[in-house]
Amino acid sequence: MEKGDEKKTALEVPVQEQFKDIYPTRLKIINKINNGRTIINDHIIVDSSEAIEIEIQINDSRYDKKQVRESIKIACQKLVQYFD
Repeated sequence: MEKGDEKKTALEVPVQEQFKDIYPTRLKIINKINNGRTIINDHIIVDSSEAIEIEIQINDSRYDKKQVRESIKIACQKLVQYFD
């Protein structure tokens, strides 16, 4: 083995590098509509601070992170198409 080829132990690798490919398998994203207050039918004010809730679940954490990102991007594009 040449000098630069030996594998490093977990203690020798910076923490950021160890976790760069780790991602959550469950996400819940909450967003508001119209800064958190929405008027409906000119008379009713609705608290819309948590109006949108999207949950994403990935069945395994061993997929390539770039492939997961691309798949989520496509899924979100499909979701947005419902509101066109």
